[in-house]
Amino acid sequence: MRAGFRGAALYIEVTDNGEGITQKRLDEIASGNYTSGRMHHGIGLKNVQKRLEIIYGGNSGVRVKSHLGEYTTVSCAGTLPQGGNAANVCGDSRQARRGFAGAGKRD
Repeated sequence: MRAGFRGAALYIEVTDNGEGITQKRLDEIASGNYTSGRMHHGIGLKNVQKRLEIIYGGNSGVRVKSHLGEYTTVSCAGTLPQGGNAANVCGDSRQARRGFAGAGKRD
C-alpha cells in the first residue's frame, strides 16, 4: 500500500501478489460493465469512481492494473482544487461525508 501526492493529485495504491486479472476482465472493469455474478457484487468500483468524480472532479477516479499470474494494483486518485492544498481535500471530513451522501442520491 502506498499513498501520497503526484503533482496536484492525492493518490492511494494497493497492490497484491495474487493470481492477477485477465485482460477481458480488466476491459470489463474499465468500461464499467463489471459484474461478479453474485448479487450486489461488482458495484463497489463504480460507486468509488462516482464519488471521487463528484468530490474531486472528472480527472479523478479508480484504475485497475494487473498482470495475470503476478499482481493486481488498484489506484484511487483525487485532483486537488486549483490553488488548493491537502487540507482542502482531507481536512474537512464533514464535507467528504456530504459528498459521499450526495453521491448515492445522484444514481
